[in-house]
Amino acid sequence: MTTYYAHSNPEGSTLPENNKEDWHLLREHLTAVGEGAAKRAAIWNGENEARLAGLLHDMGKYAVNFQKRLDGKIRGVNHWSQGAYWAARHGAGVAAYAIYGHHVGIPGAMTMQALIKNVQGEMTTWNITENLDELKSVFERDGLVIPTIMGQPTTPLKEKHRFAMAVRMLFSALCDADFIDTETHFNKYASESARPTPPLLQPQKALDVLLNHIQGKPKSDDANGELVYVARQAVLQDCLDQAARTERLFTLTAPTGSGKTLASLAFALKHAATHNLRRVIVGNL
Repeated sequence: MTTYYAHSNPEGSTLPENNKEDWHLLREHLTAVGEGAAKRAAIWNGENEARLAGLLHDMGKYAVNFQKRLDGKIRGVNHWSQGAYWAARHGAGVAAYAIYGHHVGIPGAMTMQALIKNVQGEMTTWNITENLDELKSVFERDGLVIPTIMGQPTTPLKEKHRFAMAVRMLFSALCDADFIDTETHFNKYASESARPTPPLLQPQKALDVLLNHIQGKPKSDDANGELVYVARQAVLQDCLDQAARTERLFTLTAPTGSGKTLASLAFALKHAATHNLRRVIVGNL
């Protein structure tokens, strides 16, 4: 039976490259990333689609040419688009975007639509000789099972911002799990390979620091500067006043120069402190 690998020798291995006892088994990598992504996504009940994303994210590594790439015999093998396509065609749209993006960044909708429309035609450009059914068969012969889930569709007609946020959350969970499992393999022989546990968010402490920073900013002495200062204080106070509310969606509309960035951060930190939230995530949609 053929053995499939995700990565070659770790740093510090004393074995020659053609001795694969230290290589990273692909089925173990996919399983570990699936469980790692699921654990991270459980906080928002996204573990099923995250596990699927982890299992499929390197599906193309089952291709003959990717295994040749690990042996140094070939270059330029796209090993992520196959899993993205499979997820997209089976109702896991969020996972599809995350899988496609875990090496090259989250794609636009047109990229995903083109992938779904002509995936078989793209296989040769990815340096993959097998078709998708053949890759799936190898995947299953290696002891893995693609779970069936009911995810969000790839091109939702409604709630596009919610879909975009879900993609980014799952993308983060997948990339964290993938990077850490890969790092663990390559640091197998490192004397200090354990990644330190990051500190927990302390929103009230962070808010106090932020407010002190805002209040310490220099004030203009002229009349226009005073008007700007008063307007910024009003925006900040409005944001702080709204932080105790329990709505799921808030908007802030204010002109350039009104201090929106710091005021919105103050809102987020106070909202997190008030409702015992774990994180503040800043991004663009």
